[in-house]
Amino acid sequence: MTAADLFPILCETTVAGSAAILLVLALRKPLRHAFGAGIAYAAWALGPLAMLAVLLPAAQSPVLVVPVIAMQAPGDVLVGTGGPRATPDLATWAVMFVGCGALASMCWMAVQQRRFVRGLGLLADRGDGVFVAQATEGLPAVIGLLRPRIVLPADAMHRYDAAQRDLMLAHERAHIARGDLVANAIAAALRCLFWFNPLVHFAATRFRHDQELACDAQVVRQHPDARRAYGEAMLKTQLARGLLPLGCHWGQTHPLRERIEMLKQPLHSMRRRALGRATAVALLLATGYAAWAAQPSQPSITTVPAGKIAADIALRVDEGEPVRLRAVVDAGVPFSLSGDEGGKHYAIEGSVTRMQHAGQPALALDLRIVEGSRQDAGPKLVREIASPKIVVSSGKSAQIHVGEEVADPAGRTTFKGVRLDIVLTDSMPVAVAVAKRVAMPASTTAAKPKPITAKLAMAATTTGRFNTYERMLTSLSASWQPPKPVEEGC
Repeated sequence: MTAADLFPILCETTVAGSAAILLVLALRKPLRHAFGAGIAYAAWALGPLAMLAVLLPAAQSPVLVVPVIAMQAPGDVLVGTGGPRATPDLATWAVMFVGCGALASMCWMAVQQRRFVRGLGLLADRGDGVFVAQATEGLPAVIGLLRPRIVLPADAMHRYDAAQRDLMLAHERAHIARGDLVANAIAAALRCLFWFNPLVHFAATRFRHDQELACDAQVVRQHPDARRAYGEAMLKTQLARGLLPLGCHWGQTHPLRERIEMLKQPLHSMRRRALGRATAVALLLATGYAAWAAQPSQPSITTVPAGKIAADIALRVDEGEPVRLRAVVDAGVPFSLSGDEGGKHYAIEGSVTRMQHAGQPALALDLRIVEGSRQDAGPKLVREIASPKIVVSSGKSAQIHVGEEVADPAGRTTFKGVRLDIVLTDSMPVAVAVAKRVAMPASTTAAKPKPITAKLAMAATTTGRFNTYERMLTSLSASWQPPKPVEEGC
């Protein structure tokens, strides 16, 4: 997988994660009020879940297999195979830039973590898994992802009485039991990877807030008669001034006023908490499914017979739904596919030949796209849209756009024209030196088409053996001469 292949994955996970974060930000307070702080904290799993969902394989849609129509055999034409572009494209540069930023963010968080741990000084082991530091700032806290340790400030024995110390330890042990250190590590990793998204950093602070409230609620349920002592311990604790990325601070992130106000709230019943857990699970499932279902469906590809080449083409007009077509042919044998979309009839004619590009096996596809209209007597083809040629590796996708982006009065842009998403699959990718080009037969038609102007763009990725992301089709923006007449019918 090349850097350019990672760009769409990065875009999809960014969009899915941002949408999930906005949903959680809107629901966290209503969930906390209705079901408790623990349910609001659990809702933050929507973000990572949505990102993982878009990485799953998309749903497959059936492909219409169209029989090959015999056509006049093409003549042999030598096809040049210009060298690949060595300069990385915009997608590659974007992935490299994001990767460098992620590495820098990771290093900065590691420096913060190391600085905080070193600032604790020597840790005195009390023998019960609790350590006493030489420092007081930022404590109590839990440190250590694989071996969690509770660290108390140096003046813990003087600042807090015995009951308050027990409540503090119950709070920190709740962090460990709930797996909050792992959750904080995941949040830190997401902040490093999506450092360019301010929504992720904003959500991280709210996530830590809800985490502290959830632990407070758990301690209050375990010690319902110790609310006053718990609140006094909060007031005595100094607010930490430095962020510990992979640890859990006592009172580090959440305003004490809101935490103390929560201590006054009555406890939710078991039935209410059970309903909240069911609601959280339903939210997780619905969000994960929505993120997965939002992906464009992939055509279901069947096995290509030995010696054959499969051409899977998705025809889309403007912003309509794609019409999927498939032809399985021999190399150099012309084929013809047709489909109706947007109230018009389209014919796609061409042939696929094996060739060698940059010392690697590739496939050359010559196409002729013809547009027509539907009539009672059958489709009537009226004009040729484009005659592109592409070179692509077996199994890799290519796109052909004939049209332009049009802006509406609201400023939104939509594509007007014809788009083809093409995947060529060769059952025996062997390198050859000569490719054949299709010579379409001439015929007559009732109406002479007018010259048209079109823009053609194509992007094709190479196989994993290529070291660069190739674009084999030259952008075309020219006024064409009237094409050869075509015959009625398809």
